[in-house]
Amino acid sequence: MKPLPLAPRPINGEIFSSWMARVSAVNGLTIPELLKYACDISTSRLRNVDRDVPRPLITSLAQACRIPQDSLAEVDLCAQLPYTPVWLFLPAVLHVPNGYRRSTISIPSCHVCFWEHENQGTPPYWKTEWSLALVSRCPKHLVLLSANCHHCHLGKLALLAHPKHRRLVVRCTSCFRACASHPLPDLGEA
Repeated sequence: MKPLPLAPRPINGEIFSSWMARVSAVNGLTIPELLKYACDISTSRLRNVDRDVPRPLITSLAQACRIPQDSLAEVDLCAQLPYTPVWLFLPAVLHVPNGYRRSTISIPSCHVCFWEHENQGTPPYWKTEWSLALVSRCPKHLVLLSANCHHCHLGKLALLAHPKHRRLVVRCTSCFRACASHPLPDLGEA
């Protein structure tokens, strides 16, 4: 297998599906296409890609991205949160349509975190704490987490490379608006 041209490294506190979406987006692929390229596995055979990631998947993705298997295995939720019961994790649904060359992630997220990433020019990513079923608000901004666009409430959020500057951005699959279009309202001093 030929290594992928671009291979972003996992970010500390990132979930596995988020890392795969970032790798897919910078290489012009969807997550199912990345899985087929790296190890000829279909998404229908994966029950949950964020925890208990199959070792053959880690091995082939690490080889395709030229990164150590151990550093990729650390992105698994079971490695990041080893004593957390399985029932506390939200399922990462991979059967979401991935049209328009985008990779969607079904885990709820904070639109203000994405706004900060876009304004700072840092890659957006889905955080580990967002994958816990008991977490309904962003610990940093106290905004309700949502897997859908906060503008139209219909579309899922997708990660893609911006056509002009090629940085990764989060967009709605339905209204195509930036997920990160406005920060928190100014509440003034308390």
